[in-house]
Amino acid sequence: MLTDPAEEPFLLNFLLLEAGTALVLCLVFFLYHKLDRSQYAVIKLGVWGSAVGLLIDTASLWNHPIIFPALSKGQVIAFAIWMVCAYSMYLLLPLMFSHKN
Repeated sequence: MLTDPAEEPFLLNFLLLEAGTALVLCLVFFLYHKLDRSQYAVIKLGVWGSAVGLLIDTASLWNHPIIFPALSKGQVIAFAIWMVCAYSMYLLLPLMFSHKN
């Protein structure tokens, strides 16, 4: 799924990957809301999950030759692009969940 952004199928692969990520995040937030019904539980999950995930992904990008030795530079850039959009969803979807309630 991680194709170089300069390649033609990048946009389609990126959109499919983001759609899958959105579905998984919605499922996670839905299930977490069932476990913790406190007022801002899903928002806290989004903030803390993003904070921890961004630190881990920063380390993985910093050390990408060790952690992702098989990925090309273009694929590492594609991973970073996906990550930025995924974390924006990780922060925005909980606001939509809490606004709905």
